[in-house]
Amino acid sequence: NEGYFIWRSLEAACAAEVALKRTMDDIYYLRENLSKQKEALDTGDYLGFYHSDNQFHDAMFRIAGYPSAKSLIETAKFEVDRIRNLKMRDRLAPVQEVHGEHVAVVDAIAKRDSSAAHSCMMNHLSRVKDALESLANSQELWELFHLMNKNGPARRGPHKAKSRGQA
Repeated sequence: NEGYFIWRSLEAACAAEVALKRTMDDIYYLRENLSKQKEALDTGDYLGFYHSDNQFHDAMFRIAGYPSAKSLIETAKFEVDRIRNLKMRDRLAPVQEVHGEHVAVVDAIAKRDSSAAHSCMMNHLSRVKDALESLANSQELWELFHLMNKNGPARRGPHKAKSRGQA
């Protein structure tokens, strides 16, 4: 939840900045990215969509001029990305709707509407919170985790501290 909070807050603020700082070249790049996302969806290339989705979000920080914020988010949302990857693998993510939300963000940015860009990004990333809550209540997911842990490496006992003089 904390990683999600950091991610959503910073990325929505970033989208608002992009609306103010963007150039026509930036709009062209974002629209080209949207085309790649759509092509991936049309061909069922979910991995390609995921890659383009990441490029879309990376572009927000590049255009805004906040690459360090992007690095902070990467650390904060590590667990969130694990869930996104699980959802994408099982095609549980409603990627058609995700694409539409990306279009709304870019449309607001193209109009230089900082408030709408912020709002659209908040709406877009709110889907992740819903997914986290849904997956937390998924019996199938907990069974998968149990199976993975059961077949994973053996647990180690408590670590015993070495006494002085031992190598």
